[in-house]
Amino acid sequence: MKILSLDLAAATGWCFLNRESGERHSGEFKVRAKPATKNRLAEPTYYRLDHLREKLLTLMVDHQPDLVAIEEAEGFKRGQAAVEASHQYRGVALLMCAMRNLRAVTVNPNDLLFFALGKKTCKRDEKKREMILHAQQKYGYEGKSDDEAEAIIIAYWADTYYGAGPKVPQDAPSNDYL
Repeated sequence: MKILSLDLAAATGWCFLNRESGERHSGEFKVRAKPATKNRLAEPTYYRLDHLREKLLTLMVDHQPDLVAIEEAEGFKRGQAAVEASHQYRGVALLMCAMRNLRAVTVNPNDLLFFALGKKTCKRDEKKREMILHAQQKYGYEGKSDDEAEAIIIAYWADTYYGAGPKVPQDAPSNDYL
């Protein structure tokens, strides 16, 4: 199974995992509208959604995943604008999956934390550090981006529940959209 995982935010982490071939690629990209320059006005902030669509389309075409795994929004732990943007990004990703007839699943951030670290809650800065360390130690991640590290962990979570790992229990902690 080929899995594309996404940690959607202004800095979006992604990971492509093909367990059959052992291939794994990951990275991070920024989701933002283009700022004003001397020769043009700034793009409206909602243009970031089309830029996200373009990036996701490139990832989907380049990697041809069978499954897209997306981390859900964290709720109201951050400012209202960040939460709103987070939900919009997930809407774009789910729409892209529907348009390409790809199976999409989501994972709750607390379930992902439990999968990776064995605990349900953690302070935000502590969580970032621990998730990076976990991805480095368990999956050989060499970077320092918490978004990319979480995308890697999401890929292995999806593989465990939907790929070559154990079969999905009836109470699997996710939402399956296709």
